[in-house]
Amino acid sequence: MMSFRSRGGLAGGGGEISSKGMVSKKWTFLLCLGSFCIGLFFTNRMWTMPEANDIIRATGTEDNKMNLVTGDCNPKTINEKQQSKDILGEVSKTHHAIQTLDKTISNLEMELAAARAAQESILNGSPLSENVVAAESTGRRKCFMVVGINTAFSSRKRRDSVRATWMPQGEKRKKLEEEKGIIIRFVIGHRRIQITCTDIGCSGYPFINLFPQENKQVRMFRWLLTSHFFSSSVGGGGVGDLSTLILCSGYPSINLFPYVHPQTHTELCKHVYKERKLKEKERQRSNRYLYATSRGILDKAIEAEHRKHGDFMRLDHVEGYLELAAKTKTYFATAVATWDADFYVKVDDDVHVNIATLGTTLGRHRSKHHLYIGCMKSGPVLAQKGVRYHEPEYWKFGEAGNKYFRHATGQLYAISKDLATYISINQHVLHKYANEDVSLGAWFIGLDVEHIDDRRLCCGTPPDCEWKAQAGNTCVASFDWSCSGICKSAERIRDVHRRCGEGENALWGANF
Repeated sequence: MMSFRSRGGLAGGGGEISSKGMVSKKWTFLLCLGSFCIGLFFTNRMWTMPEANDIIRATGTEDNKMNLVTGDCNPKTINEKQQSKDILGEVSKTHHAIQTLDKTISNLEMELAAARAAQESILNGSPLSENVVAAESTGRRKCFMVVGINTAFSSRKRRDSVRATWMPQGEKRKKLEEEKGIIIRFVIGHRRIQITCTDIGCSGYPFINLFPQENKQVRMFRWLLTSHFFSSSVGGGGVGDLSTLILCSGYPSINLFPYVHPQTHTELCKHVYKERKLKEKERQRSNRYLYATSRGILDKAIEAEHRKHGDFMRLDHVEGYLELAAKTKTYFATAVATWDADFYVKVDDDVHVNIATLGTTLGRHRSKHHLYIGCMKSGPVLAQKGVRYHEPEYWKFGEAGNKYFRHATGQLYAISKDLATYISINQHVLHKYANEDVSLGAWFIGLDVEHIDDRRLCCGTPPDCEWKAQAGNTCVASFDWSCSGICKSAERIRDVHRRCGEGENALWGANF
């Protein structure tokens, strides 16, 4: 019994203890929760916060990683790109403003050059070109390029063949100037004549003195008066007619023309002598011993041709084969004073030219201000007299056997506006060599000039230019090297144009 009770008591006691254990679990959970909260409270107060810089660095690193992933989705990246675009836009505007300023300065320099040329022409007593006079009255005309075709008085057939092939005529030429900005003119000066009046004691300059009693001053005065006064009012012969010359046989002189009043004759002599004696020294320096007049037979023929076609540029220049370098200087100076062009081109009248291809070629270099383009060549300096292309100043190029510096062949070349302006401003100090193309190259050899060698400017005649045209590489100019132009160009240039020409549609469809 006792053991049973004990077990029962123990059992009952065990039940009580189990019941109390169930209550203690709830309290244990509450105590744990409270301890956790108290620990969390004290932990937040005891820990130190990390530095802000460390957070920024970490954040920056994370942002960089995110930028690699998100790309353009980041607003900050978008803002930076927008700012970059704004900066590029400002740089572009600044560059455009600088270019505009450069063009303005260049235009002012050309106007100054034209004014100087006109002033010097007046001071030197030489007449102004008709083109310059027209430009001064109407203003310089803006255009893309000026093409000057070098021609001579005896080249009428060549000019007609050029007009019949690659040079537009009539309304088409006007349309070319207005729509495309391309000016094409034949370039020619005046013929050389020698005033001869042996019956009164002169035969050119120096005079053959047929009157030994006359001193040097009297003979000089007779030449001055002869070269100065061409009267159309006496005899009605017009300028250049020797029958209309009023000459003095001395100072004071015997009046050789009784129908002129003696007092008028004397006053005329005094006036002419006083006016011209101051300019004699300058005329001697420039070797203007032969007076050029625009009223000779050949000049009248050119004037009649110009009235018919209207495609000439007359220069204040005396024509001559050995004067091509001087003619080139005068051409560029006159062209710059007449037209405000981006490019100035010189071509011979026995060369075939594709105008559209020429314009497209130059258009690629429109941003270059110091451009000299052509078929660059070099050859031996010929010191031997009597040979073709003899160079009298060969010693300036070094030892015998030396070659010229690189320069464009004279058949066709082009220069930019700045270089043409440079020639116009400095034409009186630029040295002339025997050959025109060498002279032009010498003027640029010491300047910051970009030389461009383009072999399309010197193609051969068919089949050379024909094959290139069929291959899609149309030539700018075609000629025969053996003839320094197209051999018998007046007869052959039509065939060259038919086989190597670019076609009329190419010109009107081109955008320069």
